[in-house]
Amino acid sequence: MKKYLIIAFVFISQINHASNWYTSLEEAQAVALSSNKLIIIDFVAKWCGPCKEMDSKSWNNIEVEEVLKNYIKLRIDVDSNRDIALRYQIRSIPDMVIIDANEKILHRFKGYQNPLKLKNELFRFNLSTEYLATELINFHQQKKYNTAIRISQKYYTYSLLVNSDIKGKILKVGSDYLEDAKQELNKKEENYLQKKQKLELLTLYELAYNFDFEKLDKKISEIKVEKIDPLNNYQYWFLKYLSLKGNQKDITETEEFLKKNELENVTKNANQLYAFYEKSVPKI
Repeated sequence: MKKYLIIAFVFISQINHASNWYTSLEEAQAVALSSNKLIIIDFVAKWCGPCKEMDSKSWNNIEVEEVLKNYIKLRIDVDSNRDIALRYQIRSIPDMVIIDANEKILHRFKGYQNPLKLKNELFRFNLSTEYLATELINFHQQKKYNTAIRISQKYYTYSLLVNSDIKGKILKVGSDYLEDAKQELNKKEENYLQKKQKLELLTLYELAYNFDFEKLDKKISEIKVEKIDPLNNYQYWFLKYLSLKGNQKDITETEEFLKKNELENVTKNANQLYAFYEKSVPKI
């Protein structure tokens, strides 16, 4: 029901804000979730001269406005929204922040931006979040261990689909969601240790998706396989297999082990990720 209320609210809201800036963070989040867009926040103040100049010369530039069509535009007055300004650590303005619908920061840039600089900054993150949509909504509605893990994994995969110059920032967002999962861990749960171990393994996914196989090999080698909970076998062997293959080590024995223990999906999925790595390596 909550999902349908958001959609209905957004439909009315979009009519009223077709070309204007939102001033409510919650309203911008709801629209971003339904329209598969990122949010650009422009932190301003009435006394800020450069902000006013950007408003008249940069934000209204035709080419900038064209890129802005793919964003939800949110303008926050730092004086009347001190809590939000503090949350985003705004110390000087102009300050622009690009976030997803759950307030995870993808990018920020400060100071006066002429039209060309502003267009270039915005164009780098001119992304659709349709691939992330379900998980973004689920986390927004229920901030839980499982929803945080699912959206983090989705972001890691999404990093393979974006331009290489912003891949690291997409991976960072995935890791930020894992921090949320960590906060949701409850020591009183019976499976606390299993969940904690799973989370520790998942934090290494950033290395795997960033193709830092040397560091991954070092980290995964520090973990004793006999201490892996059976429910975490997939995560461990996915990382282990990649660390071996990425460092040109013999994987024959590992592949046989995975097949024998009905973990062939590890081999399949790890090889799919490794294929992205091979495509990223310049051919000599």
